[in-house]
Amino acid sequence: MNDLISVIIPVYNVELYLDRCMKSILNQTYKNLEIILVDDKSDDRSNELCKDYLVDNRVVIEHGMGEGLSGARNTGLDIAHGKYVVFVDSDDYAELTMIEHLYNCLIDNKADTVIGGFRRKIGKKIEIRENPFKGDVYEEHDEILNKVLKKMLASNGVDHIEMSVWKCLFSMDVIQKNNIRFPDKKYLCEDIIFDFAYFALCNRVVMSGDTGYIYCLNGGSLSQMYQANKFERIRFQTDEMRRLASLIGFDEEAILRIDNFYIGNIIHHLKTMISCASKVGKDKCIKEIERICTDCSVKNVNWNRIVHCFKGKDKIPVCLIKNNRQLLLYCYLRLLTMIRSVIRR
Repeated sequence: MNDLISVIIPVYNVELYLDRCMKSILNQTYKNLEIILVDDKSDDRSNELCKDYLVDNRVVIEHGMGEGLSGARNTGLDIAHGKYVVFVDSDDYAELTMIEHLYNCLIDNKADTVIGGFRRKIGKKIEIRENPFKGDVYEEHDEILNKVLKKMLASNGVDHIEMSVWKCLFSMDVIQKNNIRFPDKKYLCEDIIFDFAYFALCNRVVMSGDTGYIYCLNGGSLSQMYQANKFERIRFQTDEMRRLASLIGFDEEAILRIDNFYIGNIIHHLKTMISCASKVGKDKCIKEIERICTDCSVKNVNWNRIVHCFKGKDKIPVCLIKNNRQLLLYCYLRLLTMIRSVIRR
């Protein structure tokens, strides 16, 4: 069996990373690929670089409408012909055996969906993040919802499945029959919204031990850049996740995981802001901390359970937010930034 697999790669201002990504996909050991590059109105040389890969007849170039990652992925889905689809971000790359390993796992287990692990690359350092449930197969509807989708929401202090759509093979039949698409770019994490729609409808999910996807924290990645409206985006995303969880009928554990998602992303936002304090300004940083700590949605989190979801140094800012210790929170995050700066030297 040698089914066609569509690889959808959104492209936006990645001239420094595109060739690394494309070499890893063009040279995959699994050859029956349709490689869809969606250039989303790049204003660097990315568009020109895409044309170089047309020498391989498996490559197709589409032009997005500047609608962000979700819009580019949807453009790819609209023209994809594969039986399965894998999403790859153009500033990441993959081990040459990744698609073959995921496909073989899917076929061997008669599944329509496979979820692998990944590796996280920061500079020269690589952290392996295996799928903690590798080898497991889920086929009952409630089982997929509770043992896969629910665990994607965030950790409950015990277990968690990474929500990102890269590192997976999805069934195009499920996607196209149900018109599943990514939401617009106002969402902080488009992937989990897609996951809510997809995993409520797929039929059999297998967990793979493959860790061939390399997620790269590059210097210019959007996720590492300070955004003044980040808190509003986190709150909007969390409200939507709570709404979707309610529609499914998820229990209190799911709400705990969503609260964890909320607080975890707030802490990430604050860390990013403090690391940019010289540009943002100390006064603005302190005002943002005050705004968040006094926000009703933050106060209403189930703090007694949330604190047990965080461990080590990550528990400290959680406790400081819980107890509204704003100045201490600023000082602690500033100290962390200074320590990281020294270590990097």
